[in-house]
Parts: sequence; C-alpha cells; structure tokens
Amino acid sequence: MVEAKQKKLLRHPLVVSLLNHKWRAYGRAVYYLNLWLYLMFMGFFNLYMLTMPPPYSIDSSNMTSSCVAIITEAQQTFGRCYDYKPMSFVAKYFIIVLAAISLIKEVNSKGLSYFQSFTNFLEVSLYILAILTVYSDTNSAGPNYYGVREDWQWQIGAVSVFLSWMVLIMFIRNLPTFGIYVLMFTEVLQTFLKFFIVFVLFILGFAFSFHCLLQNHHAFREWWNAVIKTSLMMIGEFQFEDVFLSEAETIETGAANHTITVSTVNYHAVSYILFVIFVVIMSIIIMNLLVGLAVDDIKGVQENAEIERLKMQVKLSLDVQYTLPLFIRRRVIRKYREIYPNEHRKSSTFIQWWHAVENLNASTISEALNPEKNEHDKMEKRVESLDGKVECLKEYVESLKEQIVTLDNRSRSMEGVMSAIASHFNIGGGQGDDDDKM
Repeated sequence: MVEAKQKKLLRHPLVVSLLNHKWRAYGRAVYYLNLWLYLMFMGFFNLYMLTMPPPYSIDSSNMTSSCVAIITEAQQTFGRCYDYKPMSFVAKYFIIVLAAISLIKEVNSKGLSYFQSFTNFLEVSLYILAILTVYSDTNSAGPNYYGVREDWQWQIGAVSVFLSWMVLIMFIRNLPTFGIYVLMFTEVLQTFLKFFIVFVLFILGFAFSFHCLLQNHHAFREWWNAVIKTSLMMIGEFQFEDVFLSEAETIETGAANHTITVSTVNYHAVSYILFVIFVVIMSIIIMNLLVGLAVDDIKGVQENAEIERLKMQVKLSLDVQYTLPLFIRRRVIRKYREIYPNEHRKSSTFIQWWHAVENLNASTISEALNPEKNEHDKMEKRVESLDGKVECLKEYVESLKEQIVTLDNRSRSMEGVMSAIASHFNIGGGQGDDDDKM
C-alpha cells in the first residue's frame, strides 16, 4: 500500500487501528526509549566537547595533575589554567557506555543488514568516532593523562559533534509531525545533487579564469582558494571594492631593495567582462534556478504530505517491530479489536485528546462501511446499471420474438382450420364456379 501510494487504503480504519495498536503496544515505548538514550549520549558528548580546551591552546610544557596551562592568546575562555573537572571524567565514561550499548543493541537486533542503510552507517560512525574522541591513554604522561585531547582526537570530535546533530535529525524524521520538514530537505538535497555536476562545471570555469587574471589577490592566489572564493561570490560575497577598486600595491621583488607597484587589476577589460558574466549567470540565473527547483520539490512534498505522513507512520511501526525479539511480538498480537467511538464522548477534553486516534472515529468507520463513490465508481455504477437495462431489453426482445413466433403458429393453425372448414362446406369452390359461369 505504501509503495503503491494507496492513500485511501492507508486511511482505512482497519489499517489505522492496526498501526495504532502496534504503536501503543510497543512502538511508543521502544521509540522514546531509544530517543531518550540517544539524547543522553548526545548531551554528554556535546557537553564534553564544549567544556574541553582545544589542543592548540595547551602549553604542553606546563602540565600537572591539578592544572593544564592555557595559552590565553589562543583561547581565553578557560583562563590561564584548566582543571580536568570530575564532570568531564563522568561524561567520558557515560559516552563510552551509552555508545557501546547503542552499538550492541542495533547490531544485535538487525545483524549485518543494519549496515545497509546510510542512516545506520552514519549512526555507527558517530558512536565509533565518539569513543575514539574520549579515549585516554593513561599509561603515558602525555596530554591524554591530564584529560587533554590529542590533535587527531579533537578533529574527529568536531566531526562527531556535527554527526550527532545529523543523527538527531534522522530520529526526528520518523515522527510524522516534524518528519515532513526533514523530508522536504532531503528532496531538495537530492535535486541539488542531480544538478551538482552542472553547477561544479560553472564554478570551476569561472574560478580558474579568475585565478589566471587575479593571482595578485590572496583569495585567488591558489586555484583551490579561487574555487572557494568563487563559490562564495555566487551567494553575494563579491567584495567588489577590495578586488577591483582598491589602490595599487607596492611589493618587494627578489632583488635587494627593489620594489615595484602592482595594480589590483592588470587586465581590466577581460576581468570586468568576466565578472559581469559571472554575476548574470551565477548570481542571477543559477541561483534562481536552484530556488525554482527547491520550490517545485517542496510543492510536490506538500501535495503528497498526507501519503508521506502515513508512509512514515508505517515505516516507524515496522522499524520498531523488527527491533523486538520474536517472543515479545507474539505476545502483543491481537486477532481482533473492539472500537467504541463514543466511549469518551462525555469525558474531559484532555481525556478525549489522549485516547483519540486519528482517522479512527465514528465518521471514518461509517465512511469505511459505506464508502462514498467517486466519479469513477459512479461511472462504473452507471455502466453496470445500463448493462442491466440492456440485458432486460434483450430478454424482453427475446420474449417478444417468442410471442411473435407463437402468434405466427396460431395464425397458421387458424388458417388451416379455416381452410378445412371452407373445403368441408365447399365455400371457396362454389364461389369459384359461380365466377366461372359469369
């Protein structure tokens, strides 16, 4: 039903009741437990990274068990001395334990198939990188001994912080209320990735051209920096005055005590023409094209919002179901369910809201039992009615034919009887003789 996008079937009270039963029986508890565990892990990990001084701000030659010297010119937040607080120590072990529990739980429930999903791969990468970030080598007297992260740990820790928020978005995506917005983002991202090849060709073309013409500027001196600068220019960061209108610069040459004056733009005509073409193509045409593609994708998602929401409900229920052991799933199986739509009709508003199930009330049940015909169904009904009338007409025509045959047979019989009577009384023959005599 989900793959075929059968919205009418997904909204049927029987399907809604089944999904609601799965959600209330075990889905809600399992999902919010997983979300709570992940929020704990994420909170401890982000707190750990935000309260830890970066390695480049550490004076490695001045570290003791009670104080790690901080280079205030590099980082002023922690003062001159950083003390490895007990909270950081507790957070480290909480991170390791929660990450290990999450890894074991997910891999044990789904096996190797767990790694087939990009979202699951992202989650596993986060847990592994987080453990590597907080791991400390206490056997040596290096920075790890005093709680300070190594350079490589700090870098993967920064990546892990970003991944932790992305995984949280993946968690929220399963909720029908907020998931529709995440779905909009993914649709726009997929469209952009399809357009990315064409986009990169434009960027590289302009970037290499600017690199050739404006190498005397720091932003365009290396080709890779020129690519980054050109990408930023596309969103409006032109810095036209700094590039084209700044004063000439005096620089030293290789010879001793010899300087030359270098203009900010050496090839004015070509540089200005190329810049104008860049503004028209990249800042106006390409940007408006990207906006148009994004709006079109969002409009498509909004038009199919209900079917997408029902799709996410089904996916969430199935994902939670398959994470549970088989014996638990068997215990919550129900062959039937009794629904009383007006059970809480006289209760308070909160009680009605708490027990309310979307698309499962008296009106929807009545509609399912007596579905309203759409135009196609009405047309089929009319065709069936016409077919019935045609069959009746055919039967009536056949009946008329039989009656005509019967009447014809009777008329023939009557004609035979009349002929016999006429012959017996010589009625027809006498009249013929009289006619001959005349």
